Amino acid sequence: MRSTRPIDSQQSICDSQSDDIVVIGRQGLLVAGPNVLHLEPLVIYYTSLMCKECVVRNYFSRTFILSDTLKKIKLLIEEHQTDPQNVPRIRLTLSEAAGDIIFLEETLQYLAQVPERGT
Repeated sequence: MRSTRPIDSQQSICDSQSDDIVVIGRQGLLVAGPNVLHLEPLVIYYTSLMCKECVVRNYFSRTFILSDTLKKIKLLIEEHQTDPQNVPRIRLTLSEAAGDIIFLEETLQYLAQVPERGT
């Protein structure tokens, strides 16, 4: 049975000499053919790269959220005289932001080590 429905936005199609086919799309990878077991390292490498891309995308998203939080803290500090309840809010928000910064630093260190391990 042959499907005529497109799988995804295709980025690349590779047709090897051994009747195997590799379709690389925007959202994933499709391998088919009688000898696809020799393509297993390719699938593992591709999956690893997709996971790293997801981590990096989320990392930068989190840095933008942290930037907004720090701007809010700055406003609270500037207005601490008008509302005495701002001081506990500032302390709590700064504590949460510090935890986020530590987490982002650890994530960045992990990402720096990943190429050394080759995965």
